[in-house]
Amino acid sequence: MATSPTHNPLPKPTGQDSPGANAGSKTSPWVYRFLTLAVLAATVLLAHGWSLWDGLGIDDHWHYRTIRQTGWSPSELLDATTIRSADLFKLWWQDAPVQFQYSRPLSVALMKLVYTVTDGNVFAQHAVNLTLHLLAACLVTALCTKLTSHRFWSVAGGVLFVVYPLSVNAVGFLAAQNMVLQTVLLLGAILAYVRASQLNLNISATGVAASTPGLNHRWFALAVILWIGALFSRENAIVLPVVLLAMDVAFGGWKQAWRKKPAYLIMAVLGVAFLIWRLGFFYEPMPDVYVRRSS
Repeated sequence: MATSPTHNPLPKPTGQDSPGANAGSKTSPWVYRFLTLAVLAATVLLAHGWSLWDGLGIDDHWHYRTIRQTGWSPSELLDATTIRSADLFKLWWQDAPVQFQYSRPLSVALMKLVYTVTDGNVFAQHAVNLTLHLLAACLVTALCTKLTSHRFWSVAGGVLFVVYPLSVNAVGFLAAQNMVLQTVLLLGAILAYVRASQLNLNISATGVAASTPGLNHRWFALAVILWIGALFSRENAIVLPVVLLAMDVAFGGWKQAWRKKPAYLIMAVLGVAFLIWRLGFFYEPMPDVYVRRSS
């Protein structure tokens, strides 16, 4: 009779058998964390520090105008990212009105908070972008550690995330702060869910887990809260439940994923509710300048 596959990690090599298999493994965890933070912070400054003096560009001027003119109510924060070209005819040389509508109140609230506290200091806004990118790199390193149990290569993964070419635009462009904030929140949600589900993510395992404990409700609640924050920072965070399901299946198997169906039901309800609100009550089709629709 076939038995269920078990999650048996491969034997860990000793320091003599594999010198450098886990560089710094004898280092105190706090010393390792400090060194990791120092390496990632230095990489962020070397790769993106120049953006601190970039000032405002393109959509940044629109955002600064709206956060000056709007208040803190949810409706005003939602409307702050709606771009009405009728107000920009002299700037964009438009001859027909178009409208871009986004639902990103949390990212707007963060930018407005920094604007209010620093009296509109642009350097401070860029510093927030760099800080968020550093936090994301730390979370990537933590995720790599869970996947590999290898300190050196986990830090290398964080460094690669920092210098990834497509991150240049998001980190240096204030109007793209929503992307950086969303990334931090999504990575936090993934790690919180891993903690809640107590999945063993070690990729050196020989098979999926035969059994896993039930979901930790507090950590799952944190994952959901972070996911909702990510949704209201940038809409494409809606894909997170699919990512989590893939992780459950890959590291726990379909049976373990099925055991977590109450959690997926909660996320499905929240996701559908968000889509109904976003597409049914707060939706403006993208202008033809971006999307040419068939007649």
